Amino acid sequence: MNNQITLRKVEDIDTFIEDLRSSAEEAQLKLAEISEYATPLELLYRIKFDQIGFDPLNQEEQDLGSPIKRLAN
Repeated sequence: MNNQITLRKVEDIDTFIEDLRSSAEEAQLKLAEISEYATPLELLYRIKFDQIGFDPLNQEEQDLGSPIKRLAN
C-alpha cells in the first residue's frame, strides 16, 4: 500500500484536502447509519471488518480500523 502523495501545485493540496474531507464525511454518514441499529459489539465488529471507509490516497474502500491504527503509530 502506497501512503505517499506528491503535491506539485497549491491546487493539488486543495484537491487532496477536499478528497480527504469527502472520505471522512462518507465514513461518518455510514457510521451514523450503522449506529442506529447495531449493538455496541456489532458496531465495533463492523468498524474493524466492514469496508465502510474510503482511502483517498489509494482510491479504495477500507475498514475504519486501518486509518485509526496508522494514526496511532
